[in-house]
Amino acid sequence: MTTSVVYDGTLPEGSPRVEQIREIVAGATGYDEERGDNIEVKGILFDRSHEIAQREELDRIKEEMEMSKGFFGRYKDLIVAGIMGVLAIGILILVARFLFSKKKEAEIIALEEAFEKQREIDNISEDIERIGGEKIEVTVDTDERKAKNYAKENPDLAADLIKVWLKNQ
Repeated sequence: MTTSVVYDGTLPEGSPRVEQIREIVAGATGYDEERGDNIEVKGILFDRSHEIAQREELDRIKEEMEMSKGFFGRYKDLIVAGIMGVLAIGILILVARFLFSKKKEAEIIALEEAFEKQREIDNISEDIERIGGEKIEVTVDTDERKAKNYAKENPDLAADLIKVWLKNQ
């Protein structure tokens, strides 16, 4: 029995690839050398001009479709990703501002309470002076010290608090 195999390309005779092809064909055909079987393996360059022409036509059609999409069609994914990114950043900024404003609001309330206590002490001291005629020293309580230290550590918040007081008067 004689078997011929033709592959696309050219390889030198006796190359390992040609021998692999020969072994595969021998196993598939039941090759028997004692019977006088023969296997021929030859390489020929196949005509691929039709395949190349089809690929070029497909590429041309894809390019025409891409050009007909317009600006939004071509950059839709990038535009959507950009919008999503801007929205995500906006949401993060809003959440951060909300959390910061709540903290700032709590700090302003604490400062207002401390200053209110100081005002009460000053008022009491003035009343005692008017009644008794002598000046009484009032020791600074811990809340006042805390308020003053807080104002030193957070001058921006203290300034905001003073602005609020001035607006209310």
